[in-house]
Amino acid sequence: MSHLTTPEALIDRYAADIAFVTETPAATTPEALIQQLGVAADRLGAADIIGAEDIGAAASYLADALAAEPGRERQILLRRAARHLAAADDAVDEYREMV
Repeated sequence: MSHLTTPEALIDRYAADIAFVTETPAATTPEALIQQLGVAADRLGAADIIGAEDIGAAASYLADALAAEPGRERQILLRRAARHLAAADDAVDEYREMV
């Protein structure tokens, strides 16, 4: 069986770093993470940081996953969100160096 990605796993992995960019407490729900990913993508994009578009795309995929019925489609969307967040650490590190 393949590894399952969950919204909670994405929160655990990325919420603290994304919260640094948004200057808000770390997201604890998928909906809050989606909102913060959008804000972070805007801020990173305004700073011309590579990866900002991927973070915005991750927000869209996560929102679509939450709207999808549980099953294969949801897993595909969650994996796409995770793939787009893979470089978030580097983008946030670059942002940290700028502020």
